[in-house]
Amino acid sequence: MSSNRINPDSRPVLILTVALTLTVALVSFVLSFAALRDAAVWGNVPPALTWAVPVIIDLSVLVYTAAALVLRTRAESARLSLSLVGLFSIVSVAGNAAHGLELNEQHQHWIGVVLVALAPVSVLTSVHTLASLVVVEPHVAAEAHATPLPGLSDHDRELLGNLASTHPNSKRTTDTLAAILTMRREGAKLKELSTATGMSVTLVKTALADLRQAGLLAAPARLASYQH
Repeated sequence: MSSNRINPDSRPVLILTVALTLTVALVSFVLSFAALRDAAVWGNVPPALTWAVPVIIDLSVLVYTAAALVLRTRAESARLSLSLVGLFSIVSVAGNAAHGLELNEQHQHWIGVVLVALAPVSVLTSVHTLASLVVVEPHVAAEAHATPLPGLSDHDRELLGNLASTHPNSKRTTDTLAAILTMRREGAKLKELSTATGMSVTLVKTALADLRQAGLLAAPARLASYQH
């Protein structure tokens, strides 16, 4: 019996969703652009350069959102990128709201100053974000040539390989998971595991939970001596 319901994974639905999302994003950017461009004048920005303020603020949100998605795909911490998304989103919302209010000149001036002051912040954080995406950290490069850790069976290695990330730049490799497993069995604490693997404590916790689910580690209640 055929179903008349719409398949959410069908190509037409996906294309429509993408088209509507891009339309909303474009219209929102145009509207925000107009408001922030006018607000830039409050910070004594020359009229010929007022367009730069909304570009810096609103495009920064897109940059850090994309970076957060990449980092999460690599199983790396995206806390900084998500924090920057929140910061620039709040500033954009505040700037748009201030533009619609009848503020006195003093308040307008301070809002304009804040908007302009974010320019060097955006440069610094954007460069840092780019570096975190394209530069391979030394310990990650070393892991590519690491030798198998002793004390693990072939079956264990196979399970670790299934849990490892497939992204080439991810810190969650078979060797880092093997290190976490071996060190945890020896009583290592979360901070020690984080330092040894270069992964955040949050990502180490996630790895430990996956190792327990795969049966490679006992439940926390049975590892009292391993607790930090």
